[in-house]
Amino acid sequence: GEARGRINAALSEHPEDVTLRRALVYLAMAQGEGSLALDELARSRKQSQLHTGLAADEALFNAMQRQRLGEQ
Repeated sequence: GEARGRINAALSEHPEDVTLRRALVYLAMAQGEGSLALDELARSRKQSQLHTGLAADEALFNAMQRQRLGEQ
C-alpha cells in the first residue's frame, strides 16, 4: 500500500533507521502479514542488537500471533 511504499522510500534513503523498520513491522502486523513482520524484526535485530524497543516489538508480535492462533 501507500504507507509501505513511503516507508520503503524513506528506508532507501536512511537504511540504518531502526524506527522506520519498526514502522514496517507494525504495519505488517496490522495487515496480518506475520511472516513479513518477522522478517523485518529479524533485519532490525541484526542492525541494532541493543535497541530495547525491538525486544518490546518482538514480545508484541509473539502475543499477537498467540492471540490469532487462539482465534482459529
